[in-house]
Amino acid sequence: MKKPGTTPFLRALVPAVETMARIGFAAKGAVGITVAVIALRVALGFDDQAEGPHGALRTILHQPFGEILLAFTGLGLICYAAWQVFSALTDPEGKGVGPRGLVERLGFGITGLAYASLGVAAFTAINGETSPSMDTEAIATGVLHHFAGRFLIGSAGIVIMIAAVLQARLGITGRFRRQLRLNHMTVLETRGMSVLGRVGYVALGLTSFLTGAFLLLAALRYDPREAAGLDEILELILAQPFGRWLLGFVALGLALYGIYSLLLSRFHHLLDQH
Repeated sequence: MKKPGTTPFLRALVPAVETMARIGFAAKGAVGITVAVIALRVALGFDDQAEGPHGALRTILHQPFGEILLAFTGLGLICYAAWQVFSALTDPEGKGVGPRGLVERLGFGITGLAYASLGVAAFTAINGETSPSMDTEAIATGVLHHFAGRFLIGSAGIVIMIAAVLQARLGITGRFRRQLRLNHMTVLETRGMSVLGRVGYVALGLTSFLTGAFLLLAALRYDPREAAGLDEILELILAQPFGRWLLGFVALGLALYGIYSLLLSRFHHLLDQH
């Protein structure tokens, strides 16, 4: 892994960027675990409707000291969004400028925008407001009605699908271990993160691939109603034969990925070389 640059300005930014990223990973993990718990409750028959990240924000808000918790979550999500955009622009993971590297970096940028909108939604929820303009269908509606909208939505869908395959590949091959500060981890921590990463990345790849596929379908059919966020995808899984079992397995995978993300706030190999 290479450092983002050698200029005094970038070197001075490293501590702040690393702190921001670690806060972001913790917030992302917390939201992911909440989404997984909601989905698991649906799979077990305790709730009727699976919900995505926006539903997770509402769940956090309804907990004791919910407004404070949601404010910290929103701040963390914006930190994570900033880290993703920073990664897309400066390439701290050394993805390069080849076709695969550019797709991955573009995926970082798209992810950053998505988490930025989720962070804003967290703060609007504290004020008792909703942010319908930030759900997947509404975004697709707005973009499709602009010049080159179908191309933009379709391209975003393709990028997300490719990134999803690469995410699942990380889980299958175990290459995500390159992200970890292995020399700072015990044998038990290394084994635990390996299990969490393998299952979690595959589950994340599955749900991300379906998100991208629905965006591409929306562009091809010129119908924003075809676009689907995570909540619609979980409901789609639930509607399949043996849907509760399938949803339970996906929820378990997402929960493990959420825990993995939470632990990345400590174990991720960010901009340092140690």
